[in-house]
Amino acid sequence: MSCPIYLVMFNEAAAPRFKAVIARKGELKGIFFLCTACSSCVISCPAKVSIDCFKRRAEMVKSGKEPQANRALRENIIRYGNPFGDVAKQKKIKQYYT
Repeated sequence: MSCPIYLVMFNEAAAPRFKAVIARKGELKGIFFLCTACSSCVISCPAKVSIDCFKRRAEMVKSGKEPQANRALRENIIRYGNPFGDVAKQKKIKQYYT
């Protein structure tokens, strides 16, 4: 119940408990990209199970199994130096603050 992703999504598949189960099985799933790296799951876990989402993410990227959104973000950073892409071509956001 301490995971901020679970508290927003209320989906058991986003809970640290589910991530720990699939991590033990050695499965690579996109759910590892839903992690804020806050470590609240490790702190509150009575068994002190470490999920290590960063390691799982790296394995997924190396094996080509990363989510499309992550791939686009990574490619934008490499190509444009930011996660948003070519900002000159994007619609300008109106400034409401003076």
